[in-house]
Amino acid sequence: MALTPNTLVLQRDRLRLLLQEPAALYWTNAQLNQYINEAQLNVAVGAVPSRVSGLEFPLLASEAFTASVVDQELYSLPPNFYALRTVRMKQTSTATYQEMPQVDIEYARVHPRTSAPTAEAYFLWGESGTYQLGMYPAFNTATATIWATYWRTPTEMTSDPDVLQLPLELHVANTYLAAHKAWLERSHQLESEAMLNMFIAEYTAYMVFITRTQINSKRAIMVGTIGDTDTERTLY
Repeated sequence: MALTPNTLVLQRDRLRLLLQEPAALYWTNAQLNQYINEAQLNVAVGAVPSRVSGLEFPLLASEAFTASVVDQELYSLPPNFYALRTVRMKQTSTATYQEMPQVDIEYARVHPRTSAPTAEAYFLWGESGTYQLGMYPAFNTATATIWATYWRTPTEMTSDPDVLQLPLELHVANTYLAAHKAWLERSHQLESEAMLNMFIAEYTAYMVFITRTQINSKRAIMVGTIGDTDTERTLY
């Protein structure tokens, strides 16, 4: 057995211990899987119910780059894209990457500029789940390169051997958050509160360690880089 509950089945086994239900009586495996996946998403993107440390920066930062197409304004973002961290660009392969500011989408639409040798800013186009990365203005050269650093959402775990896509230091915290969700939906307030407090203590302690040792950046490649695979993904 792993030292941490790193697979779906081990997460579920530990969750049943916290719920005092070693065998399925009230909660089915499918229900517990849902709580585990919800907790993994919350932890991965930093949307956690913490009354101690507040919201932390999301985990799982990844990076992507693409060669620009002449006069192309919009570039598709990977399906596991959650939010942009930074966008950098260079006009030629020998130039140095420069960080780009973000411009409001409405400004880009009111002040259209067809193309230019180099983009001045970037914008996000679309709605949650269908965002595209826009260049303002579009490059009029195919030698430019865009480098986007973005926050990733983890892939939903559906089979027992699936591995939790979080730094191993947060595997136990994930079970506490899942237990909090399970007790809360069953209206067991005291148990739910206890699991939330355990989650906050575990999460806060290890986030300090993760931040101090910069594990987030080191682990990004370990859990997969761009897109849904461990290979580089080109934005297009």
